[in-house]
Amino acid sequence: MHRRPRGANRSPFSAERYPNAAPRIYAANVAADAPKRWPDVSLSIFGATAVWNVKTHDASHALALARVWLKHYAAWRKTGEWPERTDAR
Repeated sequence: MHRRPRGANRSPFSAERYPNAAPRIYAANVAADAPKRWPDVSLSIFGATAVWNVKTHDASHALALARVWLKHYAAWRKTGEWPERTDAR
């Protein structure tokens, strides 16, 4: 079963405190038991939001990491294993 993030009209990119804090990125139609997500169901693309550096990271960096997350999600759906993160920084 797929579940949309809480607040169904939410944008896939939440920039409430951006650029001073990491943006939250949401994906629609993701399995409810998908790993690597925060309690608010945003994607855990940084590992920890403390990794965000306002001087070196921007929205395009966050979206690139979201693409990697989606690639890993597709692999997880096929194999049941989340791939090691080796192709993005």
